[in-house]
Amino acid sequence: MIQYLAVNVSSRQFQQKDFIEIVESVIKQTNIKPHQLELELTESILVQNIEKTLQKLNTLKKMGIRLAIDDFGTGYSSLEYLKRLSLRRIENRPIFCTRHSSRP
Repeated sequence: MIQYLAVNVSSRQFQQKDFIEIVESVIKQTNIKPHQLELELTESILVQNIEKTLQKLNTLKKMGIRLAIDDFGTGYSSLEYLKRLSLRRIENRPIFCTRHSSRP
């Protein structure tokens, strides 16, 4: 039995009006449990219509789906956005940690 399956989601895919319905359909077709699915979202998703994005993310979370931001620190968003999101995991670029950990 798999612990969870991580799937990369592009900004274009996430912005589709029927994205939630597509995810629901895939869950039903594959018989995967929602808590076994982790959607890895690109950081650029955070800067596109934040209110609609938050609504979608909250819907996905209520469904039991894990959420992660992939490549955080590429310059699109700020840490302030992270306070508003219910993320299970953040994958950051190594340069982000190196660049910011050396500051006084």
